[in-house]
Amino acid sequence: MAASVRRFVETFRMRYLKCGTHGRQPETYVCVHLVETVADGEPRGFWWSYEDGAFEAICSVCNDLEAAAFQAAMVSQMRGLCYGCFRVAADVNGIVLDEVTPR
Repeated sequence: MAASVRRFVETFRMRYLKCGTHGRQPETYVCVHLVETVADGEPRGFWWSYEDGAFEAICSVCNDLEAAAFQAAMVSQMRGLCYGCFRVAADVNGIVLDEVTPR
């Protein structure tokens, strides 16, 4: 992930969300398009990482942006999402996250 996304994530490290579906969950960070995936079940790609205890993911469109456009977009496009919803977005896109659990 780009340095700007890492700075965004570091600002919110170790937060929890109360999700209406999954209850209290660790907060993850995703692009707005993956929030849409959770809402409508449409796959959009799922490029994810887990570093320093934080999950992050972006869709294929965001992943394909040029570096400068990506950095500019991520400032306004990143959202917090509960870990349960993060797993739903991963599953819709055919990604299995069983081997990694939040700390």
